Amino acid sequence: LRRLFLDLYTEQIAGFYDPDSRTLFAVQGGDPAQLRLVLAHELVHALQHQYLPLDSILHDSTDSDRQAAAQAVLEGQATLASLVALVPGMDLRTNDAFWTTFREQLRAQQIGTSVYARAPMAIREGLTFPYVDGAEFLRWFDKTHPGEVPFGARMPVSTEQILHPDRYSSGDLPITLRFRGDTAGMTLDDTFGEFDIELLRAQLVGAANVRTDPAIGWGGDRLRVYRTNVGPALVWVTVWDEPRYADQFRTQIAGPLSRTARAGYRIAVDSQEIGGKAAIRIVVAPTAWDKWKSLPEVELR
Repeated sequence: LRRLFLDLYTEQIAGFYDPDSRTLFAVQGGDPAQLRLVLAHELVHALQHQYLPLDSILHDSTDSDRQAAAQAVLEGQATLASLVALVPGMDLRTNDAFWTTFREQLRAQQIGTSVYARAPMAIREGLTFPYVDGAEFLRWFDKTHPGEVPFGARMPVSTEQILHPDRYSSGDLPITLRFRGDTAGMTLDDTFGEFDIELLRAQLVGAANVRTDPAIGWGGDRLRVYRTNVGPALVWVTVWDEPRYADQFRTQIAGPLSRTARAGYRIAVDSQEIGGKAAIRIVVAPTAWDKWKSLPEVELR
């Protein structure tokens, strides 16, 4: 995986801004037009760093979904600015045709590169999401909140808000969950989020791209991974805005996932209620896991 990321970034990245050293880097010998785009993009990050603690935002490992939303704002804003530098005089906020073409050209350009084309979908889509979907969110924000920026208390707190700005404007906040009980053997405690759920669905059905419309009614989730002597064990609990959304998740994602079990593993799916909300718990763990008889419980935080 490390080798893949090194090869992928070598292929895809022409420059970057490092918050720790406050230094902007660009690849030597790059195409001048591409360098113009990169400099405009990365200088925005340098400006953002004057108002935001970029290093702490991007290194927060307690909530991956919230981190992805913040990254989408930062990269989306920089993407908009760099495109304005590349195509001066065009009002990119209102030009829907441009954005449709931009999405298609970006995807075609990346698929045409060898390392990106052979990378797993989770890595490809995760790499593209903050730039493309983040720029779409910022385009919406610029139109609805002219002269303002979504920083500080206005920063989106979930990928659901990035993908569906109406959820942002209505103040639809994630339901925050936490596990009860000891943490013995735990290696990860995190949030999945709407974008990763849609990514999982695409993977399960063999889709070429991630479908992000319409909203899936995600309310919140929490997952834990435990280390065992015979392999890792996952406990993942999702809560939903309405019972019908929980039913859709169980049919479209939990069901297909439960049919992917491998030798020595067991997958269990059950419905619950947490804080008055419909919930689904998925457990993917070795059949010999000692916690099967007393699975970790989740509550509202």
